[in-house]
Amino acid sequence: MFILNFKLKKNFGKKLIFFLICFFCILLLFFCISKFKDKLFSSSDSTSPETIETSFTEIKTDNYTTFLKDSHENIDKYIGKQITLIGFVYRLPDFKEDQFVIARTMLVNNNSQAVIVGILSESKIANDFKNNTWVKCSGIIKKGYYNGDIPVLDISNITKIDPPEELFVNEPKNNTI
Repeated sequence: MFILNFKLKKNFGKKLIFFLICFFCILLLFFCISKFKDKLFSSSDSTSPETIETSFTEIKTDNYTTFLKDSHENIDKYIGKQITLIGFVYRLPDFKEDQFVIARTMLVNNNSQAVIVGILSESKIANDFKNNTWVKCSGIIKKGYYNGDIPVLDISNITKIDPPEELFVNEPKNNTI
């Protein structure tokens, strides 16, 4: 049988416990900083280049109306997001010269009733595109105002395209994208 007997001085025990507590606090601090560094060190300006996502989200025919619904209901979630989508140019009489809607025709029900849906967009070259011209647009979503707060696509790239095979979009799904 082996017996080990050792004595710690009071001051040494207190110092050891203090050291262990400090060590675990520093370890916890480093863990928190590494876990949340993007939130801690990001700029408060949501449109600054550091906080804008660099990859584009492509809005396709099957999620077009779901995106529109969710972006109108949760505008702040989409501010600063970069998207690309296709649609036709649609204007209302009270739009500014640099505005139009990137629109699609949504089938409402089985009786072939349809309605025009889309996202308000702004571009310096908006006048270069006539109504009903099919376009592919890329840009950043910002908050705008048209009869209330709405998402607005600030177009950075716009190209004329041929109409897609699927001209119509369906009603939005209940889930978000």
